[in-house]
Amino acid sequence: MVWRLGYDSRAWPVWILAGWGVLLLAYLTPGDRNVNFVYGYGADAEQLLPPLIWLALVMAVVAVAWALTHWVVLFTWRKFNRPIVP
Repeated sequence: MVWRLGYDSRAWPVWILAGWGVLLLAYLTPGDRNVNFVYGYGADAEQLLPPLIWLALVMAVVAVAWALTHWVVLFTWRKFNRPIVP
């Protein structure tokens, strides 16, 4: 669908905010569930960093990953002359 209709370049900041909201909601779930690795990597909680510092690090890493994905998609769309919504 994106290939046919085009890529909306204005959407990525909204998706980052939505993703951060999901991470914050996952952080507020009971501590026995480590959804989206918000308490640490793997089954155990992070031991080296305080929980909020770990959460901020996870949020920063996913924001960078999503921003890089946005730039790759923009480059790809322009290369193949696909429509980009301003």
